[in-house]
Amino acid sequence: MFIKNDQELYVILLKQIKNIDFSYLGIVVLAVALYIGFDDLILTSSSETVRETLNAAIGVIFVIITTMYMLKKQSDVEQSKALGKEVFTKKLITYENAIEKWENICFSQTAVTEAQFATALNVHTSLCMIAPADVVETSGKVLTLIQSAYVNENDQQEPRAFAPDEKNTMCEYLGEFSKAVREDLSLPKTEMTQSFKDNFTAGFKEASLTATTARDMTKYSFRGATYGKGKLVHAVVKAFVIDNNIANIDKLKEFFPDDAWTNGRASRGKNAFVVELEANAKKSEKVRYFKKPEELIQLKNGDLIVVNSQWGTNFDYLFENFIKKNINDEIIPIKLNK
Repeated sequence: MFIKNDQELYVILLKQIKNIDFSYLGIVVLAVALYIGFDDLILTSSSETVRETLNAAIGVIFVIITTMYMLKKQSDVEQSKALGKEVFTKKLITYENAIEKWENICFSQTAVTEAQFATALNVHTSLCMIAPADVVETSGKVLTLIQSAYVNENDQQEPRAFAPDEKNTMCEYLGEFSKAVREDLSLPKTEMTQSFKDNFTAGFKEASLTATTARDMTKYSFRGATYGKGKLVHAVVKAFVIDNNIANIDKLKEFFPDDAWTNGRASRGKNAFVVELEANAKKSEKVRYFKKPEELIQLKNGDLIVVNSQWGTNFDYLFENFIKKNINDEIIPIKLNK
């Protein structure tokens, strides 16, 4: 072991001192004291019987003390085992509860409620009380992710459902959490092949897409193609820009205003828009939109605009109040089996 400085050496010495069993050391000191204290008396005794009696008495005293020490140690070990078992059970229940609560919040397909956010906060607090640092750190990441779906960047309550990429992030956090928990509970380690890890991750992410029967699987037929919610919004905006030769972003926002993304409620959140200039959207890494080069839409003045990719329960408001009004084409919903 390489010791960097005197302070580190001091810390190591303190740890070693703490590991010393002073009870056993006391017995050793007592044995030496008995030997020294009674040595002269034994040697000067004229009677063999007295010497043997003294030797036997010292031996009995030593045996009694040692036996009491061993019984005490055994009792301590048993209590430690009982406490360890109780702590293990408590941790296991808390960890299982955390995973269950997080999954219910993330994969519910509905906006995060105040009660769910309170539950997530309570779970994190419980973990802070019993879990090691790496477990608490991962729990903090999960809480931050849930908080981002409950309040916007301006700390205003604006609950929404988890976006697909956020669900993938949650799956990654659950994997980190499970790994940290296994280490904390000293569960056997099994080396996984890379292939197994890849399949496990892919399966975990796929499961996040079908984790609830409440998921809306409706597709929409528009101009000969079939789209999900997000892609339909993109296709409609692109068609509207081309059909009407929209000059600039301000004109486009007259037909697709920002509050259409928040069910008609005003918001200062950075992701609260239907369409936005690419230059503005790129200013924040947290803004989510269709960003591939082929997904960018050019306006008459040359500006490139992007379309919000996050559509869940807010889609119906946009569809009924803006898409149907601005597009003359028939858009046919196609109900798929859940």
